[in-house]
Parts: sequence; C-alpha cells; structure tokens
Amino acid sequence: MASMEHPLFALKAGDMRVRTYERNGAIVKVMPGTYGCATIHDKDLWIYCVSQWCEAKNRGREITRTVHFTAYDFLRVTSQCTKGRASYLSVGRRPRRFHRSRATH
Repeated sequence: MASMEHPLFALKAGDMRVRTYERNGAIVKVMPGTYGCATIHDKDLWIYCVSQWCEAKNRGREITRTVHFTAYDFLRVTSQCTKGRASYLSVGRRPRRFHRSRATH
C-alpha cells in the first residue's frame, strides 16, 4: 500500500478522524488515540526505530519491542534542529501519539 495513496499519518497534531481504506477486498482502519493520530512528522520516529531494529538484526543482537535512544541522537540522525527546548519537547510527544494510534485490518 503506497503511503500517499492511503495516508496513514495525519498532517497535523490532534487529528481525531478515523480513517478507513479499502483496496482489493482488504480494509485498513486507522484510529486515533488520546493525543490524535500519529503525524507525518512522527513518521521519522517510526523510520528511526525500524532502522535501529535492522541494525540490531545485522549485528546479531536481540530484537526487542523497546528501542532505547536519546532525543539528541534522534534529532541529529534525522537532520532536525538540536537547539532549543521546542525540538526536545516535540520528540517527547511523538511516542504518545504512536502508542495510542492503532491500525487494524
């Protein structure tokens, strides 16, 4: 499923709409959590975590459900601003939206 064809991420924080997509008989429903759906900016966090799991696999390490990292490393690796409190507060909000957002089929 192409992400632009069926946008799984909201464009802004606080989006509480339930999204339902159907294609070839498959239905995907994306439901927001308490803080709304994960945003397009939160997608960086998802990609970062997946890359950490891939690196762990490539190095023969155990892959767990928890990824440990610092906000500074995340901001630096994703080419985001590392100066100012707002950048770090933004990183803190992302896991909450991901944790509560659900995609079901």
